[in-house]
Amino acid sequence: MDTHHPDMRAAAQASAAQPPSTSAGSLALAALAVALLIWAQHDDSQADTRHRAAAEQAHVEAAEERRAAAAARACEPDTTPAWIDATTVQCLRAR
Repeated sequence: MDTHHPDMRAAAQASAAQPPSTSAGSLALAALAVALLIWAQHDDSQADTRHRAAAEQAHVEAAEERRAAAAARACEPDTTPAWIDATTVQCLRAR
């Protein structure tokens, strides 16, 4: 084989060239997978926080509705309920 001829030299160099390492590609894919996993967990934790906040808001609204209903039952129709503490309501008459 005459490696001094330009065509032969190029062919010899092309066959001697190594393909890029697949370990670098595997490492890049593994890093991408880890990044996606971390992102997915972060997104899930935000959704969980929003869900808990919505549940807490619904709980507070239900408690306020029960409190208003209890005050309405305790007072006569022409009076306004005023809570003195967490368990005591006073019925005020309009002047």
